[in-house]
Amino acid sequence: GIGLEHHRSSENSMEPKAFVDWDDYEWDRNVLPHEFSHSWNGKFRRPAGLWTPDYRTPMQDNLLWVYEGQTQFWGLVLAARSGVQKKDTVLGMLANYAGGFAYTPGRAWRSVDDTTADPIFSARRPKPYASIARNEDYYTEGALVWLEADQIIRSGTGGRKGLDDFARAFFGVRDGDWGEVTYDFDDVVRTLNAVYPYDWAAFLNARINTPGQPVPLAGIEKAGYRLVWRETPNPYDAGRYKQAKMTSLAYSLGFSLDKDGKVTGTLWDSPAFNAGIVTGAKIVAVNGTAYDPDTIKAAVTAAKTSTRPIELLVQRGDRFQAIPIRYSGGLRYPWLERAIPGTAPAPLDRLLAPRRTAARR
Repeated sequence: GIGLEHHRSSENSMEPKAFVDWDDYEWDRNVLPHEFSHSWNGKFRRPAGLWTPDYRTPMQDNLLWVYEGQTQFWGLVLAARSGVQKKDTVLGMLANYAGGFAYTPGRAWRSVDDTTADPIFSARRPKPYASIARNEDYYTEGALVWLEADQIIRSGTGGRKGLDDFARAFFGVRDGDWGEVTYDFDDVVRTLNAVYPYDWAAFLNARINTPGQPVPLAGIEKAGYRLVWRETPNPYDAGRYKQAKMTSLAYSLGFSLDKDGKVTGTLWDSPAFNAGIVTGAKIVAVNGTAYDPDTIKAAVTAAKTSTRPIELLVQRGDRFQAIPIRYSGGLRYPWLERAIPGTAPAPLDRLLAPRRTAARR
């Protein structure tokens, strides 16, 4: 789905079949709670550089990791709490984010904050190697940073407080006011400290402003889960691949393919990249058999116990080339798996659980 936030409403569009094939589009319904949250985060409370007095003054893309990153966090949380999306789908979205950043070498040179400039010079145009260039990662890595912040607060307060309390203090002011209240980095840090004293400035500077940070798994792990790799896609990715009619081998061979076998993206320094396979090339055959998604997946699986390379016949323009790829790691798709023993809800389970309030009399 596609959404556009406004102060008192939002424009949300879905595929024409979204309300007919309801279950098939469950993976894509996160746009609704995301845009809903923007009424508070982004429209009412607005980064100072993004507020402009008129249409002639250019916006500055500062603090988009709050504007969009925390909204992405709330989109996940509210989707699970409300039932707009299943909890397993939301866990799949988090796995998708974390797994992707495990294969993003661009994080070594480009910070989350630097990606807030991406809309200015890239405008969401396709990139040949997005994993090294990065995209608008302030959305999804921002969400993982805010998950970590939530878990720091919950751990430090024995579960009594979390990012809900930050939202209440930061966005829940001036009830009924339809104006705009701007903020800066210091306002964010000040409110976080009022909820739970911590060196939030150092935390945010490290996670947001500093390149070369570890893969952003800390929030997931503090919340009682871990990133694992399985041979089938998680519910979120499975729905996404089905609708797009795509085959993702991003975390195995290192590329994704459309329904006709055309390469739509190649990961930097992956087996496919190192073999010279680029975006736009077409996989014609696999081990001497005409390409189809099941054939190439079966070849990747079979290579786990074989010493022979996977032979791909690749078309690029009018030229055909047989390319061997040595890879034996099998199919790999990211999942989140509960990491703590027992049956009691993990911290992430509690975060995503529905909120119940006493009925008003």
